[in-house]
Amino acid sequence: MKVNKNLQKKIDKLPLSPGVYIYRDAKGRILYVGKSVRIRDRVKSYFANYDRLLPKTAQLVLLIRDIEHIVTESEIEALLLEASLIKKHKPFYNTIGKDDKTYVYIKIQNAKYRRRRGITKTVAEDRWPFVTTSRKTDDKDAIYFGPFPQGNTVRNLLKAMRRIFPWCKYSSRQQLKRAGKACFYSHINLCPGICDDSFGLKDYWHEIDRLLLFLEGKRSQVQKQLINKMNSASKIQDYESAAGFRDTLVQIDYITQNFRGSGAYLENPNLIDDVRANEITELFDVLGLPLTKDPLQIVIEGYDISNLGKENTVASRVTFLGGEPFKQLYRRYKIKRNKLPDDFAAMQEVIRRRIKSEDAMPDLILIDGGKGQVAAVSQVLQKFEVTVPYFGLAKRVETIIQPKDYDQIVDEESDYNEILLAKDSAARKLIQRVRDEAHRFAQRYHKKLRAERLIKG
Repeated sequence: MKVNKNLQKKIDKLPLSPGVYIYRDAKGRILYVGKSVRIRDRVKSYFANYDRLLPKTAQLVLLIRDIEHIVTESEIEALLLEASLIKKHKPFYNTIGKDDKTYVYIKIQNAKYRRRRGITKTVAEDRWPFVTTSRKTDDKDAIYFGPFPQGNTVRNLLKAMRRIFPWCKYSSRQQLKRAGKACFYSHINLCPGICDDSFGLKDYWHEIDRLLLFLEGKRSQVQKQLINKMNSASKIQDYESAAGFRDTLVQIDYITQNFRGSGAYLENPNLIDDVRANEITELFDVLGLPLTKDPLQIVIEGYDISNLGKENTVASRVTFLGGEPFKQLYRRYKIKRNKLPDDFAAMQEVIRRRIKSEDAMPDLILIDGGKGQVAAVSQVLQKFEVTVPYFGLAKRVETIIQPKDYDQIVDEESDYNEILLAKDSAARKLIQRVRDEAHRFAQRYHKKLRAERLIKG
């Protein structure tokens, strides 16, 4: 299928990031809302595979005249945002040939009743919460989230959520009595224990309340509650409970990272751009560097060395544009010169080869390592008279190692600034993201070379 030039330009500029995409017709009406882990790839597939599309989807593609997108931090956020936009706009091609029975909702049984009547009355009446999916929204006492077009995605989301906010297999005390035994999930920590009397109904409701807050996008409120409970348990030396609350906090961080509710994205579709700009602005401020152009045009390169024994030492270079990976400029290096594992010499070789390449130099260079790596890089940059600002990130306590003078070779303790950023610092999140991506890319190349070596024998 031949695509309109203006539309093709928009497609080519779409990000390879999670988020939602919105198709509009010639009159600006929303035709369809979708989500993807990689927006550009998903949208391209509609046009590249046109001949294999179902009739309804082929008809949709013929009507598309404009494409919008909203980038999110994670697939979970994209899923919730997609549901919010479908519910708000009811796009024709999300609903054509469908009714409410086609969509999937997350249903929290009795949650609306509990909010309406209070926890005391709800517990006294032995009303249980229960988490499930539903294609109907006719239970006046339940709270629903959705609609979600893809049932499998919702079930995968709930599977992840259950590890953080456990719930019981049984939907009522009567169902438990009929079964006559605790549910299977209570033995694998996916049920809090309400069905074997190790957990009270009031506490169970509080667990479900936290799940509700999370699905509503109020992650920080959930974390604050858990921190307060952890601290209270520690004060009375209930260390087992305190550890449980701590583990839940860790799981929330792991699965959501910088989770934001769909409401935040609806209020500001450019939210991620604003977040990235803030991260870069803060980083330059921390490093004492002038920010002379749009933060979203700032290029940061990250370098990492990976080795195992004497051979197969490799290095990676990752490039971030405006705080996001720009994989067209990723590079990998097989180290040639050093006979023994020598990270300093390997880093110097990589930087020399980088300088001699035809790629434009970045605005900032991040080295995975401490003073030794920074000193090694400084020697090469001075030799080639390259003035790009650079710094290292020491792993032990995530300390920034920065030369006090970029025009001098650093070789003494007094030549460095050591900067320790707060854990919730925007700049820290950015440099950790760059460092971790450089490490991942180097490790991937190392594993590839080792596998090839094993195949060759």
